[in-house]
Amino acid sequence: MHEVYRADAIQFMCANKDDFAPFIEDDKTFDDYIQEMSKLGTWGGNLELQALSIVLGVNIRIHMLNAPIWEIMNFDANAPTIHLSYHEGVWGI
Repeated sequence: MHEVYRADAIQFMCANKDDFAPFIEDDKTFDDYIQEMSKLGTWGGNLELQALSIVLGVNIRIHMLNAPIWEIMNFDANAPTIHLSYHEGVWGI
């Protein structure tokens, strides 16, 4: 469902541009960033995970070796939580 999740994240980010545009880096415009993120295979990051957390109604916990758990907590602790692992530049569910 990668394509669906990517489209959901992009659509949410576009609908909430004021919340996401200030965090675009590398002197890119928001529109350029969205165009790049819309391409399959483009690496998604923090902004896309934040958008998906809200769209899917879940909190996200990211586990990394030798690092504290990174949490995206948009909902209370009783909400469903997705656990991701990130190691050596690779995401896993």
